[in-house]
Amino acid sequence: MKGGGCTTDPGLSSTNGVQITMSRFNVTEVDSLSETVEIVAGLTWDKVYVALESTGVNVVGGRNPVLVSQG
Repeated sequence: MKGGGCTTDPGLSSTNGVQITMSRFNVTEVDSLSETVEIVAGLTWDKVYVALESTGVNVVGGRNPVLVSQG
């Protein structure tokens, strides 16, 4: 099983067998009445932050920025 941010690159996975991705489970739901957020397994933190940006709700989570070669 892999979440939304895990790599699928050959040789970088921890398994040589079947890998099941959760990437289609990618909805962030805000319940303003209970002041809670549901974050599912297929999301990456950048997508969570974007989804919450206009709601005034914030979460604490890790960020691992993508490094781009400047050639």
